[in-house]
Amino acid sequence: MLDGARSVVSKDRSGEHLLDAIRKVHQGELWIDRATSARIIADIADERTRAERDPEQAKVALLTPPER
Repeated sequence: MLDGARSVVSKDRSGEHLLDAIRKVHQGELWIDRATSARIIADIADERTRAERDPEQAKVALLTPPER
């Protein structure tokens, strides 16, 4: 059994959307709604851009999560 979140659903989504997410996760899939996916991708892109502009940020980006 896998521990942890397998889905991310915004609180403002409909009940049917939530049920779709539950069905997909039950089938073994991950479910992340589009708005959350877009925000995650934008955050990753922003972090990379900052690392490219700032040599110190580039060093930090190379660290593993526990090292950060």
